This record gives sequence, structure tokens and C-alpha cells, in this order.
Amino acid sequence: MAEAFQFKRQYPRRRLRLPCSVNWEQDRVQATIADVSYCGVAVVIAKASGWTKQEARVEIPDGISLKVRPVYLQEESENHRIGCKIELIAGGKKQWLRLCDVPRW
Repeated sequence: MAEAFQFKRQYPRRRLRLPCSVNWEQDRVQATIADVSYCGVAVVIAKASGWTKQEARVEIPDGISLKVRPVYLQEESENHRIGCKIELIAGGKKQWLRLCDVPRW
């Protein structure tokens, strides 16, 4: 009998590269999604952009809109990787669920 595979996280991550935009206050910048889970998203953004601490909205193609709160920051050579907790799925909930689906075998 096969043993059940256990994930370390409540919701497993799915790694991908997907363009997005990040909006906060009056600023809007282009970024890249690095990975997703049902309750979180990692965004790669240029250091010069200035967004690292306040709540923001992440807009992903297919009508997905997420209200997020940054929880960690990793500095890379010319970019920031910002891990965010999703506060609200404001649009595209069905598309978000499909995007976050991690195959289990």
C-alpha cells in the first residue's frame, strides 16, 4: 500500500513564472509571480520600485486580483522577492483556485 505524501505546509506551493502588476498607494509596477499557494504568493520586483512593506493589490492575467500583505523580503542581485499573505481574493477566485492547484499523485 502506498503511503500518503505529507506536505510541510498547510497549502503546498506551486512554482511558476507569470507576469503581474503590483499596485499600492498611487504606484503601479510590473513584477513576476515566482510561486503561489492558496493563501500566499511570492512576487519578484525591482529593488527600485519601493514596495516592500505596505498592503498592495496584485493583478494577475485572467482577472485574478489579490489584496496582499508582505510577510518576508529576500534581496536578490537586482530584485526583491517578497512573500505575501493573501488577505482577500478580490477577483477571479475560480481562476486563482485553478492556478494554485498542485497535482497530487
